[in-house]
Amino acid sequence: MSDELLKEFEEIKTRKMKNYQLLFEKRNLEGYLETKHPVFTSACFYVDFVSSYVSKFRLKYAGQRPDIKDSMAAIDDIDHKGNPIKKPLGPVGFSFKTQILSFKVNMKKVEERISPIVASADSASNNMFIEALISSLITISYALKKAVCILQTCDLDDVETSWGVYEDHCYLFLFDNTEGGNGITYLVFSELKEDLDAKGDLMHTRLFTQISEILTQKCCLDACEECLLLPRTPNHIVDLLNKQLGAAVLGVADVEYHHNI
Repeated sequence: MSDELLKEFEEIKTRKMKNYQLLFEKRNLEGYLETKHPVFTSACFYVDFVSSYVSKFRLKYAGQRPDIKDSMAAIDDIDHKGNPIKKPLGPVGFSFKTQILSFKVNMKKVEERISPIVASADSASNNMFIEALISSLITISYALKKAVCILQTCDLDDVETSWGVYEDHCYLFLFDNTEGGNGITYLVFSELKEDLDAKGDLMHTRLFTQISEILTQKCCLDACEECLLLPRTPNHIVDLLNKQLGAAVLGVADVEYHHNI
């Protein structure tokens, strides 16, 4: 794993939940669900800002605005004295308000599930553990996006997913890829609530049943176009996709960790 990825992980892990932290603490909100799952402990539907910029490893942020100074584009130029300078062009990316569905993920439980897998790999290290954690979050977020598009019969561009790490918890985000929202994320939340009320088991809901089916397909070891790989997936993300590792976090399969680097 690259030093840049490790540095970025340590940076985002220290960030605090801002705009939507209280949403997870208030149990009387209509948009809050207790899932009773050991890993995905709760879900919350709300409206907030999502932002994206291209200078960091983690491209998308949900629920908070990134430091725009970290997202400045620049070109080589010279000042009035002829000295070389970097001329700023402005932020690279976007920010808009939309509908979001967040899943709170118990990091300790994730660590318990991936530690034996990483430990079984040759030359296991702390860097490999961090990569496995990031890989599992990215993998499940991709499976989440594909599952939503299958269940809601929508286009891949209609919704987007992201992830975050904050102290002792991780978060997975699903949001409408349209300013103001397009209603898809709310439909996903409504169906999730309906299934939880009827079945009481997160893994038996339509959404997580579909996610499990994607992650347990036998067409490949890590990811391919038949199962998990989505169009225009960046190469650095392709290298981190590992559906077997994602399945282990969900608890739907026994896996062998495949180290791609």
